[in-house]
Amino acid sequence: MEATQNIARVMANCQGDTVVIKKNKNAVWVDIVYGIYSGAVLHLTIQSVDKYDLAADMAGRMQRIEMNIGGNKPQVVEVSNGKFEGIVVKAVSANVTPLQFLATDNKSVIVYGSFEMPESYSKDVEMFLPVINSVENDIIKLISDLD
Repeated sequence: MEATQNIARVMANCQGDTVVIKKNKNAVWVDIVYGIYSGAVLHLTIQSVDKYDLAADMAGRMQRIEMNIGGNKPQVVEVSNGKFEGIVVKAVSANVTPLQFLATDNKSVIVYGSFEMPESYSKDVEMFLPVINSVENDIIKLISDLD
């Protein structure tokens, strides 16, 4: 999976300070912990799938995103770099996961994840919106840099 090669590039603003990587034969799980943001975590999965299962797997991931959004109104940013295309979904009012993303090469790789804010983090929009916007930029850069 070439998409795993330089996964730390997601830290576009250099605020992610801990990267935890777990692997198996078909997937890589990466947690990027933002200590500066009270330990908020960007959970990322890179999964190799059979091309015949790609559409169903993408639909399942979209269903998960919709469930996590709940009744909140999301903002969606589409990202494409010629090899991968994806979306970044921002739902500021979502309790735990204000950011989620899903990308694919439309052949055999799915990249997806979510940004989790700690419950102790202030629910004051003035306080957490800059954090969400910063990490959203990291996710957009991640998808743009996939190859």
